[in-house]
Amino acid sequence: MNTKNLKKSFDILDTSTHHYPRNKVIGELNLIVDRIKFSPELEDYFISCPANDTKASETIVFLFKSEVSEQIFDFLIALEEKGLLKTLIGDSGKEFIDYCQNILYQIKEVMFTSVVNLSKEAEDLVAAKIETVYAGQDVRIIFDNNPYLVAGFVIQDDNDLFDYSFKTNLTYNLRIYFKNKLEAIR
Repeated sequence: MNTKNLKKSFDILDTSTHHYPRNKVIGELNLIVDRIKFSPELEDYFISCPANDTKASETIVFLFKSEVSEQIFDFLIALEEKGLLKTLIGDSGKEFIDYCQNILYQIKEVMFTSVVNLSKEAEDLVAAKIETVYAGQDVRIIFDNNPYLVAGFVIQDDNDLFDYSFKTNLTYNLRIYFKNKLEAIR
């Protein structure tokens, strides 16, 4: 496959999945490539279909809407609109996945976990703040929620964990309190 199409397709993927974990991106790409490879008729159709083809869009909705994340689904629709579905067909599909893995696993991934899902505006604010910490580095900021945090947030990258959750703070302060009480009794 030509490098220009790989790059164009990756740029679309990166735009659609910039806040989505790379392991999930690669897993869902493998699912798509394998599913398309399963049907030679579908492969032939996707190779030859023009950009903005209604039947291709309907086929993508039918095959993948409930099977992949919203981010990957948006990527598929964008590929179809640009006439780049052939990127995911057969050997080209495997080459594209390898290309994506090589790039994605060189980029630092930072996970921001909060109690609730953040609004798009809040995600943008948090991302801007986190990007200042990693200035000059390529970074993918992934947003997740975990109701067990009670309140606050946790930031984790490949090497560090910064836990600003209520639960951790409460546990820490209770330990100090009880340690001081025990020392006062002795």
